[in-house]
Amino acid sequence: WRTPDDQPSPPEPERTYRLQKVAHYDYVWADGTPSARVVKFDKIDADTGEFCGKTFKQQRWDGEADTYLTRIADLKVPVYHADLVQAAVVMGLPIYIREGEKDADAAVNAFKVVTTTNPGGAKKWREHHTEALRGASTVIIVSDNDRAGRDHAEMVRAALEPVVGSVVVKAA
Repeated sequence: WRTPDDQPSPPEPERTYRLQKVAHYDYVWADGTPSARVVKFDKIDADTGEFCGKTFKQQRWDGEADTYLTRIADLKVPVYHADLVQAAVVMGLPIYIREGEKDADAAVNAFKVVTTTNPGGAKKWREHHTEALRGASTVIIVSDNDRAGRDHAEMVRAALEPVVGSVVVKAA
């Protein structure tokens, strides 16, 4: 027997929502040719019209069809702004790493610095991303101020230390 306070709460009804595209971020190979696109959508509650979250979808560039396709499969997506990153490595310019495309673009626009990220957010750094920065003189990783952001920054730092001149981690 349970008292009313011991009774489990009924589950929240499942929300239905529609997706509203708010941005897209194009990834290019080091030579500037298209590779992939990350599309950001807001989830909008179908009943109330209120914002109820966000989601991202990745797309692969198909040169033959001259369009982006939703099946990304086994594509090794390069770092964001790979063309600028490669030029910065060659010229010995510092390279900043942020946790998302929006933050990377904000830094580029505000401070006119080379800024990159990896697709998929925290904990999605891959070996080929490390290789894209091999030989860089200085890399500054700006971590998000949460556990996932700090863990991601440390993971990227550990991957880069053997292949770049210096790595600094700073909190956002």
